[in-house]
Amino acid sequence: MNDKKLIGVDLGGTTVKFAILTTDGEIQQRWSIDTNILDEGSHILPDIIDSINEHLKLYNMTPNDFVG
Repeated sequence: MNDKKLIGVDLGGTTVKFAILTTDGEIQQRWSIDTNILDEGSHILPDIIDSINEHLKLYNMTPNDFVG
């Protein structure tokens, strides 16, 4: 049985929304952060990476728990 997860990211103009899902599409966790558009948006990708890493630690998960 494959219990690996997926991470969904929805980048919007005011917020970035995240979800951890099963491969069947069941949402298990969700959160959001403000979209930082300062400096021509140069903070957006680092903020996304930092937020995902923080939540992986919070949920005691590693990248190996995910597909891809």
